[in-house]
Amino acid sequence: MGKYCVTGSASGMGLATAARLRADGHRVIGVDLSAADVEANLATAAGRAAAIDGVLDACNGVLDGFVPCAGIGFGAAEPIVRVNYFGVIAMLDGLRLALAAGTDS
Repeated sequence: MGKYCVTGSASGMGLATAARLRADGHRVIGVDLSAADVEANLATAAGRAAAIDGVLDACNGVLDGFVPCAGIGFGAAEPIVRVNYFGVIAMLDGLRLALAAGTDS
């Protein structure tokens, strides 16, 4: 089975996605503000860097998939962009080599 990173894994769609992947036998590395394998704030550059480091440590540099479910839906535009856009871009960039090393199809 594969190793997957799911951001926003403590609630909503991220929680449901992580649960489904686990039920299907996959290993999930959850990322969220709290109640996750890797606790980090994707709204900040330092938080994104910490999330990437935490996931890479947890997966030993090999990931089979990435599910970006962390997000902010309502409120000021700046936090939405920091999490929903920059959070996803930074995570993909930081996890790119681990994802390329994955083998699950």
